[in-house]
Amino acid sequence: PEVKIKQEALLSDDFLQEALGWDAIAHRYPIPLPKALAEHKFHRHYIHSLYGGNQQDVFVTPSADKVAWHGVDDFSFLSLDYNPHAPTRPGYSGLYFSSSRAEEPEFARLRRVFVRTRKTPAEWMYMGQYRFEAGMSLTGEKWRQQKEKVRRSWAEGLRGQRWGESILLRVWFRREHGAGYEPTKEEASDAAGRIAAIRAQISAEDIIGAFDRGEEVGSPSSVLSACNALNEFTVRLPGDDHVQDDLPGI
Repeated sequence: PEVKIKQEALLSDDFLQEALGWDAIAHRYPIPLPKALAEHKFHRHYIHSLYGGNQQDVFVTPSADKVAWHGVDDFSFLSLDYNPHAPTRPGYSGLYFSSSRAEEPEFARLRRVFVRTRKTPAEWMYMGQYRFEAGMSLTGEKWRQQKEKVRRSWAEGLRGQRWGESILLRVWFRREHGAGYEPTKEEASDAAGRIAAIRAQISAEDIIGAFDRGEEVGSPSSVLSACNALNEFTVRLPGDDHVQDDLPGI
């Protein structure tokens, strides 16, 4: 499929080879479906209307009533804006990046992965069921090896996007209290409530500097490995035990 990726967010080939490994790069999980069906695109609102959940979240948790009805609570939605190495075809491997220092609890199980392959109008493609496995982080040394435009693009995203707020706050706390400062839970909670004001005080250069000095370890990656795609690939409608032969219009 035609996929548009933000070039200034792409990390170096050397990092990708080390983070993914040749086995994952070369692996293609077989998808026994016609291409037109396998690469069908959806509007996210359509998926939301069937299964529920917040339309802005990466890891979607539908309401208990919705889950009781359709039994599905393992969706994940990855945007290529700051996950430029996510799978772009069903069954391909890829990387997911998180600003969290700890492994996310959602990674402990298989997840149904959608990737936004087009921004305007927004279109999402179902890639299949994937296992998220803890991968390597972008250390200070590997960060400094990236192109200047790549580092700036990521720094601006971390500064301006909700998913970067934890790093933004850590940079701010160190600036206010000195290197190595760890805020209490109360301080962190209070600062989170003032995120707009704090964001105005921190520049992209501040974030770049934190990574350059090794104070931050960039975006722990998770390797996405396709599995069970043969049995779980095609979208099923809630309450329907049969695979849809003809996907409904969007």
